[in-house]
Parts: sequence; structure tokens; C-alpha cells
Amino acid sequence: MSDNKLFQLTDEDKEKYKSSIKKIDISTQNHIIKVAVPKINKIIAGNVTNVEAQLIDDVVHIIGLLENYPELTEHMKQRMIFALSYFCDENDEIPDIIPGIGYLDDALVAQWIVDGIMQELPPLTEA
Repeated sequence: MSDNKLFQLTDEDKEKYKSSIKKIDISTQNHIIKVAVPKINKIIAGNVTNVEAQLIDDVVHIIGLLENYPELTEHMKQRMIFALSYFCDENDEIPDIIPGIGYLDDALVAQWIVDGIMQELPPLTEA
């Protein structure tokens, strides 16, 4: 039951999240990152599932984009900060403390945001 294919974001979920994204204050970026990093470390310290490993990859990717690409649009930043905020919220749709499934929703939200952002970014060129 820890396979994220068993849990999917519905169109209704996405619309609700899009509404929340519009309310994100991008000035909270540094604070949210400071909360997210210790949570990542806490997960890594345990027995990491495949879902958690993908979640960590996506969260680290989001943090990297936010820190290294200040020219991202405000809406891109809002979406990424939303995903990090969702990850930091222990009592989101599926509370994080539920063994085996607590991070499914976090992983799907992060993946949804990363997939959307990656489609919008221009291809990176190698120097």
C-alpha cells in the first residue's frame, strides 16, 4: 500500500491546491526551506521507502531551483514554496505519522509541482 500509484491527485485536489498556491507569499521562501531541510534529514535518518526517496529527490530539486535560479517567475516560486509548505505540514491530507502512507500525498504534490515546473523551464545548456 505504499505505492504512490494507489493514491492520485484528482482534478478537484489540483484546483484546491491551485487556489492555495495563489495565496503563497514568496517572501516566506527562506523560512520554509529552513523548516524543510531538517525534515528531510529526519526522513533520511530512518528506513527510507521508495516513495520517501522520490519525495526527498523532488524536495531537494525544488530547493535547488529556488536557491539557484532567482529569475524564476513569481508563479513558479509560489508553486514550489507551496510544495515545500505542504511537505513541512505534518497534518496535511494524509498525516505524515501514518506508517507506510504518510508521505504519499506529499510525494504526489511535490512530483506534480516539479513536473509542471520542468515543462516550463528552458532546456539547460552545458558550459
